[in-house]
Amino acid sequence: GFTAANLTSVSGMAINQEDITSITAGEPVLIEGTGALELTAANATVAASEDELTNGVLCGTYKATPAPLGSYVLQKQNDVIGFYHVEDDITVGAFRAWLNAPISSVRAFYLGDNANSITSPLGETGEEACIYDLSGRRVSKANKGVYIKNNKKVLY
Repeated sequence: GFTAANLTSVSGMAINQEDITSITAGEPVLIEGTGALELTAANATVAASEDELTNGVLCGTYKATPAPLGSYVLQKQNDVIGFYHVEDDITVGAFRAWLNAPISSVRAFYLGDNANSITSPLGETGEEACIYDLSGRRVSKANKGVYIKNNKKVLY
């Protein structure tokens, strides 16, 4: 019930991914699924390293390290898992990941059901889109909560 993918590149508001069936040591990958996952390996050793691990646009670390400003850190905010834009000094925990894809106008890339990419519901253009509440009423300004913008649910 789990899938693994390499995050290969960023184009527009999407992070392109390539599904994989095996994981190479020392290369960060995105693993999605529910429940507990146990990974096993034969004749393998994992040693903490000072080096940043990279694979496509995904970067990882064996030990806590500061997240680069402008990158996107994988985290859960308001029960929504995604890669969130780093605007302040934060630390990425051990065995965690971030995207080295600085696109300042995209606030977050949310994990969803799209098999080919991870997308952002927030547009990159300065163009203002109509915003609706969950009852379908058009609102002039979004407050804190879930709204519909560009036919997608957006968390403010």
